[in-house]
Amino acid sequence: MKEGDLAVISYTGMLEDGTVFDTTDEKVAKSAGIYDASRKYAPVRVFVGVGELIKGLDEALIEMKPGEEKEVKIPPEKGFGERDPDKVILIPLREFKKRGINPYPGMPVEVDDRRGRVISISGGRVRVDLNHELAGKTLVYRVRVEEVVEDGEEKLKEAIKKTLGDGEGEIDGKKVVVRLPSGFALLPDYPSRRNAFLSLVMKVLDVEEVEIVEVFRRKKDDKVKSTKEEK
Repeated sequence: MKEGDLAVISYTGMLEDGTVFDTTDEKVAKSAGIYDASRKYAPVRVFVGVGELIKGLDEALIEMKPGEEKEVKIPPEKGFGERDPDKVILIPLREFKKRGINPYPGMPVEVDDRRGRVISISGGRVRVDLNHELAGKTLVYRVRVEEVVEDGEEKLKEAIKKTLGDGEGEIDGKKVVVRLPSGFALLPDYPSRRNAFLSLVMKVLDVEEVEIVEVFRRKKDDKVKSTKEEK
């Protein structure tokens, strides 16, 4: 495969001791005790070589072809990074109490837009770890490339789904046109979504121009008002 390819992959991610932390296989998830009923277990679509995946897995996929399966060992620097002691912080317990929160070890929290988890509570202080839970770990992935999607329109559809989350698009030669639903551009995070889309589409499609338009449609129950006075 090459950078920008849209691959359909199945995988199981483990620690070196065999502990499974993620998988696309429902049976494996149930066996490992990590089954999530709200999740759909099936092969996933990923863009290769554009930073969507951790570096080690990205590098492995570039060297693979459809139908191939392999086991990849990924060191921390190509996974979720080394653990940073400076990302373990202390927060006064009263700050949680002010918000009506009773923290407990393992509780997920968000601090200044950074996700972390509570490690311990002692002496009126809460120790929070902002490192990724897999930071500092060597990972093992069993991955299989089910297929590579070649169709440009399908790749555009996936790029819209992954970044904008809504909208319709088409490719016209070297130009991409995306139509967004009414009011979409007013969303607070629209600028960041748009920038993410533009960055991704330029990496995965051979195009020179992107046009994004907002579409307004008349509702079925709306009537055109007459400008003539009724007599």
